[in-house]
Amino acid sequence: MQIYTAKTLEELLQNAAEEKGVTIDELEYTVVEEKKGLLGIGNSVSAKVFSSEDVKEFIFDYLGEFFTHID
Repeated sequence: MQIYTAKTLEELLQNAAEEKGVTIDELEYTVVEEKKGLLGIGNSVSAKVFSSEDVKEFIFDYLGEFFTHID
């Protein structure tokens, strides 16, 4: 799970979707920090973002590591 930061949540999700090669609807996220600037200047939001592909990759990596340690 990667943490993304942008000025708005919409921008953050668009950036994450583009980087992951999925649509925004395919993302799951949890906002971890939201900063409000003065008169909108300095606003930012950070969120942990993942897709189903990230989950699959984690499971395969975890299981692969698990099975390499079994003798």
